[in-house]
Amino acid sequence: MRKVEKKFLSAYDSYSAVILRHVLFRVSHKEIAEDLTQETFMKAWQYVVAGKEVKNIKAFLYTIANNLIIDYYRQKPRFAVSLEEASQKEMSYEPGQEKEIEQKISAMAVKKYLSQLEQEQREIIYWRYVDEMSISEISGITSKTPNNVRVSIHRAMKILREKIKNV
Repeated sequence: MRKVEKKFLSAYDSYSAVILRHVLFRVSHKEIAEDLTQETFMKAWQYVVAGKEVKNIKAFLYTIANNLIIDYYRQKPRFAVSLEEASQKEMSYEPGQEKEIEQKISAMAVKKYLSQLEQEQREIIYWRYVDEMSISEISGITSKTPNNVRVSIHRAMKILREKIKNV
């Protein structure tokens, strides 16, 4: 096996789960997230096989994934479901699910307010708190200084807290 293949397989082993989690959080559909994650690694592989150099593979993978997510939402047909249709759908409920349901509702509320942030702020929050990236990793992806990343996180969290507080 060539050195390039070994490095790529190592990167896949190291980052496939975090890229999948990142994409899943953004698209909220498991099969689509899996497809986009697979496409992320396919595009990365094509780039590497073409002889192009990648200095920071993690940042490179996140960049590809984010571009694919953007493309996905551009192509996705938008449709609305009326409240009547939604209320007519049968909901299953089992005793003991209260905590899980509360967590899902809380996650949906946070996601709603996150969607109201500017794209750059939203991505930085995802990377920091969902993907658990370090400030330096985010700095590598965004090409911002670590100090600018910290300030961006602080400002985005302040806006998010205000939005949630005003509910």
